Amino acid sequence: ITVLPAEPVNAGADASACLGDPIPLTATGNGVSYSWSPATGLDNANIATPVATPATTTQYTVTMTDANNCTASDAVTVTINPIPVAAFSATSVCNGFATVFTNQSTVSSGTIASNNWIFDDSNTSTLASPTNTYLLPGNYSVQLTVVSNQGCTNSVTQSITVHPLPVVGFEAVPTDGCIPLDVPF
Repeated sequence: ITVLPAEPVNAGADASACLGDPIPLTATGNGVSYSWSPATGLDNANIATPVATPATTTQYTVTMTDANNCTASDAVTVTINPIPVAAFSATSVCNGFATVFTNQSTVSSGTIASNNWIFDDSNTSTLASPTNTYLLPGNYSVQLTVVSNQGCTNSVTQSITVHPLPVVGFEAVPTDGCIPLDVPF
């Protein structure tokens, strides 16, 4: 009787990605067949190199069968990082006055690491909550892109309205006369 050792299999290094990003898995070893478990989130659980897109952090175990029908297993953990929620509010002002943008972005774990604002008037900012002064009245599409400390990105675009300066006008009738002159406006 000859007892043969199972060929070793390596499921690769643990990996992390943002929710929805595909993660290639690679089992290496001298196998004739492979089976990954759980199959949830895999494009094909019966090949050496499936692509994983799990909804939550998942540990995948690969079982390899070699030419002698011996099996070996190894595991890899795929950590799923959350996508941040980009959000902001803005003050309503007239042209020539600073619009204050308040960043309301969140991420369920981690922090917001960077911000990129595009104000639709050729101005930009990387501050968390900047101001921008629009020189002309009108509607502007403002975009905020946030990146978490785990490298996950999200954007939001909102329309803001910059109002025209009020036009002050009055007419006095009559414009001249005797004292005491009563002039209604």
